[in-house]
Amino acid sequence: MRDFSSHTSRGSKGNKFPKGFLPALQPKLEGVVMGREPGAEYKDAAVKRTFGAFYAAFREPRFYEGVAKSRRAEDLVLIFYSSATKELQKVKQDDSWKWLSDRHVALFVRLMYSVIKDKDWIGSYPELASQLATLESKLLQHDQNLAEETPRTSTAMVMAPPAPLSYNVNDMPLVKVVARIFGVSLQTCQQDINVNKSVWTEKAALMDMKAYSNNLSLGNTRRTLRSDDFDTDEAWEAWRKLETPALSQIMLEIVQSNPSELAKTTSGPSPITARPQSLQQSNAYPYHDLSRSSTSSDASSSMYGFDHPVDMGNFDVFSTAADDTLDTPYTYIPPDPRVYFRHVVEKCLSHDLQDPDLLPMDIPGADPTVLLSKGSLDILTECCVRWRIPQFSRSILFMDAVRKFYQDQGIDLVTLDAAWLYAKGATDFDWRTWTIADQNLYRQILSSIHDNLLRDLYDLLQHAFDSKSKPIGRVMYILNQHIYEDPLFTSGNLESYVEQLKEGLRSRASEVLKEIVSELPQDRNELDPFHLVELTQKIIKLAEKISKRFKEPIMEYVLVDLRLLIFCVFFIVNILTWKSI
Repeated sequence: MRDFSSHTSRGSKGNKFPKGFLPALQPKLEGVVMGREPGAEYKDAAVKRTFGAFYAAFREPRFYEGVAKSRRAEDLVLIFYSSATKELQKVKQDDSWKWLSDRHVALFVRLMYSVIKDKDWIGSYPELASQLATLESKLLQHDQNLAEETPRTSTAMVMAPPAPLSYNVNDMPLVKVVARIFGVSLQTCQQDINVNKSVWTEKAALMDMKAYSNNLSLGNTRRTLRSDDFDTDEAWEAWRKLETPALSQIMLEIVQSNPSELAKTTSGPSPITARPQSLQQSNAYPYHDLSRSSTSSDASSSMYGFDHPVDMGNFDVFSTAADDTLDTPYTYIPPDPRVYFRHVVEKCLSHDLQDPDLLPMDIPGADPTVLLSKGSLDILTECCVRWRIPQFSRSILFMDAVRKFYQDQGIDLVTLDAAWLYAKGATDFDWRTWTIADQNLYRQILSSIHDNLLRDLYDLLQHAFDSKSKPIGRVMYILNQHIYEDPLFTSGNLESYVEQLKEGLRSRASEVLKEIVSELPQDRNELDPFHLVELTQKIIKLAEKISKRFKEPIMEYVLVDLRLLIFCVFFIVNILTWKSI
């Protein structure tokens, strides 16, 4: 528990669980007590009794409110341990309660992890997930099968026997989601599975993770992130500190899916495996060499060089040339995970944004907005986990796809704002922990969206003098909240834009005033003071309306006062009118 509570990096969420964790945990606890929770390990009578004792304490208002306020995961674990110890001491007359309590606590920790996994919180709370996985592993160092009364020396895994593996696409929910998003028939998917099922195995997945882990340990391979891909050693160490236990947890889950076949594969060096010809498309890992800093003197050689921005949406994920120099090819991890993931994000957005039956996402701080379906979120999460894409990269690549949709007018400002809030909520969004490649790509995203927003602002302000003008509040909000306050945004030369905006407003104000003046009688002999009074009233009314719409300058550093413009033009036109009379 000391390791559990102290394994927290500075500025991270550490071992605090999400705000919605307790309401999600409660039905799980009830399921164990009532015998509804799947898994033979939760059916044992002793397990039900210890969980029942904890559930009684869990429902106490004082305890529940205290834990909900502190959100400390170790508080839950310690209270469960206390409840389990008391309950087991009642039925165990010897010292067996000491080691049996570890097994029960392990099951409780596993239940906590399952809640985080089911709610897709692993990416947002990676340290907590890693701590839970590590704690469970330590508690099960002397594994005891709780579903049977076996001796203490038993080494059986505490889990239900795996269900028979099915190769039928009808038993694969995520395959159905992929088929729907990419417009592929289930029949075609079934054919692909039948042809490649001898290659697409649990062992291949496990060997991928072992090879990746070995490459990470070497530190000088182009198949994983390296210290050179980060600005600081602290950022590199923070990422690697989370990556190592995450790999262990993934390999554990793979082994648990088929322990009899895979347990022996977890030891020994990773062999250099050959992949099918169709899978031997390999490139250098995209973070290395491509992720030079924008301040580098050789930025032009980098795909992500700030002076030479690249639209990742234009990459062809199927045009990668073969590279036979790589020593450990992967089966499941694609040659360029970032580009492949970016492509999947775009396909998911393209499909879900056009789905009329899709329910809006609940994004804190945003209006209810249709963005991504649960199936798409599950697919993206699986891709990140299996392809080892960091959570911050996921958010950046997601925003790059959103940028393209906004540029192509595929989404409106409401959706753009909601997508940005979703991306920021999915991770801490601290650019100092990102790779240099992600920093540079995000600079490009900010610059590109900024240019498009300024164009939209210009067009909206051309309607400033209309009877019903188009609101500019959403544009200004996005500019101020998401762009101008971002430390990675570098403002370009706005003076030229300001002058164009002023000139456009002057021109539009002049056109509006000419339209008003044109309503005067063309024959000067028909002009009388009443006409001039009526003209003045119209102009003053318009000026008052604009004054209410734009009480302050549009931008803090764009001093455009529409009221001043319209009055200046009014006096010029008025003087000319009187001279003509």
